[in-house]
Amino acid sequence: KASHAKVVAQHYVESQKARKEMASVSKECKAREKKYKTLEGLLMWSPVLVDSSKIIVDFSGGEMEETKVSLGFDLKSKAGIQVFMMEKKEKSKTKAKKSKGGGFSADAKKFASVKISALMDYVNNDLTVENGNEIPKILQNMEFQIGRIELIAEELNTIANVYDCVFEFDNSEDSIVITSDFVSRTQTAKLRSVFTLPDEEYPFTPMQACFESVIGGINTVHLG
Repeated sequence: KASHAKVVAQHYVESQKARKEMASVSKECKAREKKYKTLEGLLMWSPVLVDSSKIIVDFSGGEMEETKVSLGFDLKSKAGIQVFMMEKKEKSKTKAKKSKGGGFSADAKKFASVKISALMDYVNNDLTVENGNEIPKILQNMEFQIGRIELIAEELNTIANVYDCVFEFDNSEDSIVITSDFVSRTQTAKLRSVFTLPDEEYPFTPMQACFESVIGGINTVHLG
């Protein structure tokens, strides 16, 4: 009987210890879950596949359907960790958020599509990293690049909503050409303005501006 009581007491101590450990683990999990929820929604990307051979994350936190892509890391590549980018297989079923102007113009969407396509070409052109420690840097850089594309598209969209503009995208020069005509109230004078924005450095470098008098003989020298 004494030995039986000793065994029961030992089991009780062990069960109490196990309960304390489970409570500690549960508390830690809740704390980590709280931290995750704090970050949730702040990042443009979320993991959709993580295993021993491949990692895939979806960039779907932006406002434009044109910038929704998937970024992957092939962990089994012989040349290191191979990075690849592709269009999302399933587009968002929810409506894309509208910009302040009420929606994105065709030119803003075209700009985003062109720049995302160029970013895909860059990533898929044999972009590799040596080890897993560089993956967060790649994710951060891609988030910056995609976010920047959306910001410029938003600005182009604002310009298109205010002025009657024509947009041209020169991929060879990595520039955006914006042409707009300004007409006087009396319709007797028209000024054509052409702005060239180097989008790789925009908005940190000066843009080129050219003015041409179309009607009315406007003195464009004084405009400079």
